Amino acid sequence: MALKQVFVNLLYYPEWVAKIARSIQDKPPSHLLKDRSLETPDWNLEELWQMAVFYHLNSQLELSLRYYHRILEWSEHDKQQHGHALAATGHVFLSSAKYTDACQLFELALKDNPKLVRTPYFLAEAYTELGKINKALGMLQFFCSNYPYTDDLLARAFNFYHGILERGNANQDAQNLLQEASKRLDSWSFELAAQSYLPLLPIMPETEGPGTLKALTHQRFDNSAWGEWFPYRLFLRADTDQTRFISYQQMLTQQISKYFPDGPEPESAGKRRIALVGELKRLDNHAFLDLITETSRKYSVTVICIGDIPEELAEEDWMRIYQVTKSLQDVYNAILSHKPDLLIYLNIGPQSPRSMALATQRLAPRQAVLAAYPMSTQLPEIDYFISFDWLEPVNAQAHYSEKLIQLSGTPQRNVSLPDRFVDSEKFAQSQNKRTYFCPVRAPNLHVDFYPVLAEILRLDPEAQILIMGYSTWVDEACQAYFKAQFPESADRILFLPTINERDFLSFVRVVDLVLDPIHQGISTGLWRLILLGTPVVSWRGEYARGRYAAGIYQRLGLTESVVEERSEYAARAVALAQDPESKARFREHIQAHRKQLFDLPACLESFHTFLDQTLDQIPAINKAEASPEESSE
Repeated sequence: MALKQVFVNLLYYPEWVAKIARSIQDKPPSHLLKDRSLETPDWNLEELWQMAVFYHLNSQLELSLRYYHRILEWSEHDKQQHGHALAATGHVFLSSAKYTDACQLFELALKDNPKLVRTPYFLAEAYTELGKINKALGMLQFFCSNYPYTDDLLARAFNFYHGILERGNANQDAQNLLQEASKRLDSWSFELAAQSYLPLLPIMPETEGPGTLKALTHQRFDNSAWGEWFPYRLFLRADTDQTRFISYQQMLTQQISKYFPDGPEPESAGKRRIALVGELKRLDNHAFLDLITETSRKYSVTVICIGDIPEELAEEDWMRIYQVTKSLQDVYNAILSHKPDLLIYLNIGPQSPRSMALATQRLAPRQAVLAAYPMSTQLPEIDYFISFDWLEPVNAQAHYSEKLIQLSGTPQRNVSLPDRFVDSEKFAQSQNKRTYFCPVRAPNLHVDFYPVLAEILRLDPEAQILIMGYSTWVDEACQAYFKAQFPESADRILFLPTINERDFLSFVRVVDLVLDPIHQGISTGLWRLILLGTPVVSWRGEYARGRYAAGIYQRLGLTESVVEERSEYAARAVALAQDPESKARFREHIQAHRKQLFDLPACLESFHTFLDQTLDQIPAINKAEASPEESSE
């Protein structure tokens, strides 16, 4: 068994483990050493460390513990070595989710060897898992102040520290920390995050305009290979956010240009090559797999899959699927090596940092993005934004810097549902009260949605509203906000803990109504929810990101649950939830018009028309853009 390729992540292991790992990277322990019994007296400390680290990095944690325990016995009189062994053993327990044991070992390690510079970070992780937030904050403060290096681990610690502060609603401290991080890491992106700071929903200042979206998920950092860390937020843009986002894109473009200063000017080989790039395992990209597969039958398509290949595509061994790591350089090289005439990104946005970074470069004569993330990229390098005619409003082109392409039909042939659903008795939350369910997690709900929820509870005294949970901290913060604003109904807002997919779909079937949030609604996961037949009430907003449910219902000719004015939302929701026949009526209509829900042929026809028109224009474009000397040749 070879050593796993984990060396790029050795920063996330104790320093002595990382040192041993580098020493055995090219020469792992021999079979003779692996077969030697631990009970023999032939061992020395170096050999024990090699075996312990070998199994540690190969995730054979129980085996690694046997060797670490022996090292602990042999090193009792050497505090420095004993401290390294305690830290390594603690890391194994941390990786095994045995957080109490991990805490004890990390504390002992620091007592024996205070020079263990990474251990405070690991101890903070263990404290957090045990809910010892004050101890975690103290350890992170110590780590960020004393860690002597500028690397991924420090960036990760600042993000971790910032997240805890923010979840505790210490927003000013969180913003100050971003500023400190920008100086320590010499990072323009942390600086930008500090300058344009938006706290965690919903504990944040009000802003103007119903289109302003202030949603937040966890932060990310990425692409340390080119010396930058990105504290990403899932901010969802509207007109009031454009200045901030454009500033971000300009700085990102400059940074990427430094990383790829000699990028070749894309040229067409006249072979009508198409490359589709993205993390295909992402749920929001999953809806496009049928469209990609059928298009690959007709055109010269290379699918550059970042990360894991979905099972649906792995079975199609005839397709040209090029799997790459999540390294920015690997994705960049893969795109250039295939020399596409048309490059299509499946997703560009803060959730897909690699695609977002690469999209700032002109890597093909023509570039486009599919509407998995339904907002304009605001990048001049992206020529087309591919959306759907049922999703966009009449004035949709004004929302995009790209040329908007509106496909007909829908991108899926079908969706699968469980063969058997869970009995409704399992869901105590749905018993005895009328249950309204919002399947979007709490931090992604806009503050404008909270008064709507309160109005539903006012109109229906027998109602309870369940929101998909995110984390204890965030859910409690959202509930506290709701209680402060609407104390008379706060006890009827509940948060559903994380459940598996089958239970989730079963729960949707038994609730009385599904609530589609305003401004940023349910998107590509909506097909299965609608097929279940529980009515989804939706406001047809101004932007595509809030129009998925309304658009799909319009295709079905079923607009009973769609409101044109936000003020109508609560009353329509209550009327449908109190109507005992609504579910049966919706299910019957959806089954009768199912072909409108899954109209892949129409989608393929319009998509292929776009491809033909674009590919036909590319040779002429290249000729027109060539220099006079090149033209004369």
